[in-house]
Amino acid sequence: MVDFGTFPLKKLTGKFERQPVENEYHQVTVTIDEEGVLTWTNAAGVSWQFMVVDRELHTVPDSIYGERNVLVDLDARKNVTALIFLGENYVRIDDPPVIDDDSEQCFVIRASNGSVVNFCL
Repeated sequence: MVDFGTFPLKKLTGKFERQPVENEYHQVTVTIDEEGVLTWTNAAGVSWQFMVVDRELHTVPDSIYGERNVLVDLDARKNVTALIFLGENYVRIDDPPVIDDDSEQCFVIRASNGSVVNFCL
Protein backbone atom coordinates (compact mmCIF):
# COMPACT_ATOMS: atom_id res chain seq x y z
CA MET A 1 0.00 0.00 0.00
CA VAL A 2 1.28 3.44 -0.94
CA ASP A 3 1.47 6.15 1.73
CA PHE A 4 0.23 9.22 -0.12
CA GLY A 5 1.27 11.38 2.82
CA THR A 6 4.84 11.12 1.48
CA PHE A 7 4.54 9.74 -2.07
CA PRO A 8 5.40 12.31 -4.79
CA LEU A 9 2.09 12.87 -6.57
CA LYS A 10 3.89 13.80 -9.79
CA LYS A 11 4.70 10.07 -10.16
CA LEU A 12 1.00 9.52 -10.88
CA THR A 13 1.05 11.67 -14.02
CA GLY A 14 0.96 10.09 -17.44
CA LYS A 15 -1.19 8.12 -19.85
CA PHE A 16 -3.14 5.04 -18.78
CA GLU A 17 -5.56 2.61 -20.40
CA ARG A 18 -8.08 0.09 -19.15
CA GLN A 19 -7.43 -2.81 -21.48
CA PRO A 20 -9.07 -3.81 -23.64
CA VAL A 21 -10.09 -0.28 -24.52
CA GLU A 22 -13.83 -0.43 -25.18
CA ASN A 23 -14.74 3.26 -25.02
CA GLU A 24 -13.21 6.70 -24.46
CA TYR A 25 -13.58 6.36 -20.68
CA HIS A 26 -10.85 3.71 -20.80
CA GLN A 27 -8.17 6.10 -22.14
CA VAL A 28 -6.91 8.38 -19.37
CA THR A 29 -4.37 11.15 -18.87
CA VAL A 30 -3.42 12.19 -15.33
CA THR A 31 -1.92 15.68 -14.98
CA ILE A 32 -0.72 17.83 -12.10
CA ASP A 33 -0.94 21.63 -12.06
CA GLU A 34 1.38 24.18 -10.44
CA GLU A 35 -0.57 23.97 -7.15
CA GLY A 36 -0.11 20.19 -7.00
CA VAL A 37 -3.70 19.32 -7.93
CA LEU A 38 -3.98 16.00 -9.78
CA THR A 39 -6.62 15.67 -12.49
CA TRP A 40 -7.88 12.54 -14.26
CA THR A 41 -9.15 13.28 -17.78
CA ASN A 42 -10.45 10.60 -20.10
CA ALA A 43 -10.63 10.70 -23.90
CA ALA A 44 -14.36 11.48 -23.63
CA GLY A 45 -13.38 14.81 -22.04
CA VAL A 46 -14.71 13.94 -18.58
CA SER A 47 -12.36 14.88 -15.74
CA TRP A 48 -12.13 15.03 -11.97
CA GLN A 49 -9.53 15.75 -9.34
CA PHE A 50 -7.83 13.61 -6.73
CA MET A 51 -7.29 14.34 -3.05
CA VAL A 52 -5.37 12.63 -0.24
CA VAL A 53 -7.52 11.46 2.68
CA ASP A 54 -5.85 9.69 5.62
CA ARG A 55 -2.78 9.02 3.46
CA GLU A 56 -4.91 7.37 0.75
CA LEU A 57 -5.68 8.63 -2.74
CA HIS A 58 -9.35 9.40 -3.49
CA THR A 59 -11.39 11.06 -6.18
CA VAL A 60 -13.06 14.25 -5.01
CA PRO A 61 -16.68 13.92 -3.83
CA ASP A 62 -18.05 15.93 -6.78
CA SER A 63 -16.57 13.58 -9.40
CA ILE A 64 -19.08 11.67 -11.53
CA TYR A 65 -18.41 8.56 -9.40
CA GLY A 66 -18.37 10.37 -6.05
CA GLU A 67 -15.51 9.94 -3.60
CA ARG A 68 -13.72 6.68 -4.40
CA ASN A 69 -10.42 5.17 -3.34
CA VAL A 70 -7.76 4.91 -6.06
CA LEU A 71 -5.00 2.32 -5.66
CA VAL A 72 -1.70 2.09 -7.53
CA ASP A 73 0.66 -0.64 -8.63
CA LEU A 74 4.36 0.17 -8.40
CA ASP A 75 7.44 -1.41 -9.94
CA ALA A 76 10.70 -2.03 -8.05
CA ARG A 77 11.74 1.62 -8.61
CA LYS A 78 8.43 2.86 -7.16
CA ASN A 79 7.21 4.04 -10.55
CA VAL A 80 3.45 3.83 -11.05
CA THR A 81 2.68 1.00 -13.49
CA ALA A 82 -1.11 1.05 -13.08
CA LEU A 83 -3.97 2.89 -11.41
CA ILE A 84 -6.74 0.77 -9.95
CA PHE A 85 -10.07 2.55 -10.08
CA LEU A 86 -13.50 0.98 -9.52
CA GLY A 87 -11.78 -2.41 -9.44
CA GLU A 88 -10.26 -2.01 -12.91
CA ASN A 89 -6.57 -1.70 -13.80
CA TYR A 90 -5.56 1.26 -15.91
CA VAL A 91 -2.03 0.35 -17.08
CA ARG A 92 0.60 2.97 -17.88
CA ILE A 93 1.18 3.26 -21.62
CA ASP A 94 3.93 5.90 -21.51
CA ASP A 95 7.24 6.28 -19.71
CA PRO A 96 6.99 7.26 -16.04
CA PRO A 97 7.91 10.86 -15.22
CA VAL A 98 11.46 11.53 -14.08
CA ILE A 99 11.35 12.87 -10.53
CA ASP A 100 14.20 14.88 -9.03
CA ASP A 101 14.57 13.64 -5.43
CA ASP A 102 14.99 17.23 -4.30
CA SER A 103 11.88 18.46 -6.09
CA GLU A 104 9.03 20.03 -4.20
CA GLN A 105 6.25 17.65 -3.14
CA CYS A 106 2.71 19.00 -3.19
CA PHE A 107 -0.42 17.44 -1.74
CA VAL A 108 -4.15 17.97 -1.70
CA ILE A 109 -5.59 17.09 1.73
CA ARG A 110 -9.19 17.06 2.91
CA ALA A 111 -9.45 18.51 6.41
CA SER A 112 -11.73 16.98 9.05
CA ASN A 113 -14.29 19.76 8.39
CA GLY A 114 -14.49 18.69 4.73
CA SER A 115 -12.51 21.58 3.25
CA VAL A 116 -9.75 20.81 0.76
CA VAL A 117 -6.28 22.19 1.43
CA ASN A 118 -3.25 22.27 -0.92
CA PHE A 119 0.24 22.40 0.53
CA CYS A 120 3.79 21.79 -0.64
CA LEU A 121 6.85 20.58 1.25
